[in-house]
Amino acid sequence: MCEQISKALEGHGLVTVPRTLPTSEAEWVYVVAKDSPLGEAVTVASFVARLTKIGLAPFGEKTPTFPDLAEKFA
Repeated sequence: MCEQISKALEGHGLVTVPRTLPTSEAEWVYVVAKDSPLGEAVTVASFVARLTKIGLAPFGEKTPTFPDLAEKFA
């Protein structure tokens, strides 16, 4: 259900961090307008996190690793 809510929010032009809503009601979720500068940065960060997760280095060998952030954006 959390994934469905995340997709519905995205359909309204909103993105969340973490990208898929957590199942715990005690965790924080940030909702950002997708077309805003911050929303665009979140979208780019999610693509970088996904590429890094599957083993592709989007920035070559200089790819920074931030495991805590990668979980939020993947």
